[in-house]
Amino acid sequence: VAQRIGGFVPRSRAFRTGWRRSLAMSVMNTGKFTALTDPMTWFAGYTTEYVVKEVLLGITIGFAQIPESIAFAYLARISPPVALHAAWMVGLICSICGGRPGMVNGATGAFAAIIKTFLEPPLVQGGNGKGIETLFPSVMLAGFLMLMVGVSKLSRFILMLPSPVMIGFCNGLAIVIGEAQLHPFKDSETHEWKSGSTLYWMLAITFTSMMVMEFVPKIPLRVFKVIPSSLLAIIVSILMEFVIVRPSGAHTDTIGELSEFTADTRFPVPFFIDHPSTNYDFSIINREGLWGDIFVQGLLLCIVGTIESLMTSEVVESYVRTPSDGDRTVFAMGFGNMLSGFFGGMGGNAMIGLSTINALNGGTGRLAPTVTAFLIMISIMGAYPVLNIIPVASLAGIMLVVVLHTFKWFSLRLTVAFFLPQFLREKFDFHAKIPRVEVVVIVLVTLMSIFLNIAYAVAAGGAGLS
Repeated sequence: VAQRIGGFVPRSRAFRTGWRRSLAMSVMNTGKFTALTDPMTWFAGYTTEYVVKEVLLGITIGFAQIPESIAFAYLARISPPVALHAAWMVGLICSICGGRPGMVNGATGAFAAIIKTFLEPPLVQGGNGKGIETLFPSVMLAGFLMLMVGVSKLSRFILMLPSPVMIGFCNGLAIVIGEAQLHPFKDSETHEWKSGSTLYWMLAITFTSMMVMEFVPKIPLRVFKVIPSSLLAIIVSILMEFVIVRPSGAHTDTIGELSEFTADTRFPVPFFIDHPSTNYDFSIINREGLWGDIFVQGLLLCIVGTIESLMTSEVVESYVRTPSDGDRTVFAMGFGNMLSGFFGGMGGNAMIGLSTINALNGGTGRLAPTVTAFLIMISIMGAYPVLNIIPVASLAGIMLVVVLHTFKWFSLRLTVAFFLPQFLREKFDFHAKIPRVEVVVIVLVTLMSIFLNIAYAVAAGGAGLS
C-alpha cells in the first residue's frame, strides 16, 4: 500500500502490517469504517517534508509540461486547448490510479507524431487540421484497447522489445519533434521562410530560450534548482518580446495570435456537442468513409502509448528502486484516454523526460504528478490570458532542448563504426562491440519513424530481430 499511495515508507504500524489488518482494526476499535470515512487516514505516514518536496516538484514539472504540451499540439496539427485538456485529464487519472508512482503523464510527442499523419496541415497556424473529427473516437478506441491490454496482462510482452528498437524509437521521435519546431519560422499563408527582423528576433528568442533551459539549472545556486528552467525561459522570452522586440518596431507571433485561449476553451466539453470553441463536422466520417482511419489511428496510438509508458516505467523504477505494476499502468492510461477522447482531448501517455526529472529530484510518490495535473488544469481554466502572451519562438527553443536530450547520441558512433572499413576503425581506434544487424535495426527504425510512422517502425524493428 505504501508503494501504491506514494512510494514512501509510512510510520504507521497499521500500514506496515497491511491495509486489510488496518481496516479491520479500525472497525473493531471504533465500530465505524474510519479508514474509509475519515480523509485524514488517507494521508497517514505523509510527513511535512515529504509533502513540501512533492508539491514543489509537482509545480516545477507542471510549468515545464505546459509549454511542451502546447508545442506537441502544433506538432499534431491541433489547437493547444485540445492538448492541454488531455494533459491534465490523462495525468490526473494515471497519477492517482496508475501502477507507477512518481511517473508523469500527459500529451506527448509520440502521440502527436501519430496524430499528425492522419490530419492535413491546418489552414491557419495554430488551428485544427482537416480530419480532426476522427481524432476523438480514435483516442477513445486507443483507451479501450489499453484497457484490454491491462486486463489481459500483456504488458510483460511489450517490454520484451530489443534495445536497438528502443534506441531507434527515441531517435526517430526526437527528429520528428525537432522537424516540427521549424514550422513557426515559415509564413502560415505563403509557407515561405520568414525573413528580415521577424526572423532574426525569432532566432534570438529561440536561442535565448535554449540557453536558459539548458544552462541555468547548472548554476550552483539553490534558487535555480527550485524554479523550473522552462518557466524561466518563458519569462525571459516574454520580456524580450514586449520590452525589446515590440518597442523596436518588430514583432514575433505569440500563442494568442495563432490560437487564442479564451473563456470558451477554458472548460472541456464532450466532443460531439456543438460549442463555440469547436467547429467540428462529424458528418464527414460517414460521408468519406473514415471509420477505417479511426481504427488504424486508435490501434497505433495504443501501441505507441503503451510502449513509451512501459519504457518510462522501467526508467523510473531504476531510479526509485520500488516495483511497478505494468498492467495497472496501462489500464489507468486506457481509462484516462477514454475520458480525454470523450471530452475532446488528444489523449496521451507517460512522459519520459519529465518523469526522469521527477525521479532524479527525489520524487517517489503520486503527489507530485497529481499536483502537476491540477496546475495544468488551473492554468487553462483560470490563468489562460497569461498563456496567450508566450512567444511561439520560445516554445521552439524549449522543445529543441528536449530533442537534444531525447536523441541517443551514442548511436551515431555505432552507425559510423558500421560503415567504416576495418583498417580505418583500427587506425582511429573506433570500435563498437555490437552486432551489425542491431545497428541496421537502429537506422531502420529511425528512418521509418521519420518517413512513415513510429508504430510501423517499431513493428518492423521487432520483426527484424525476432
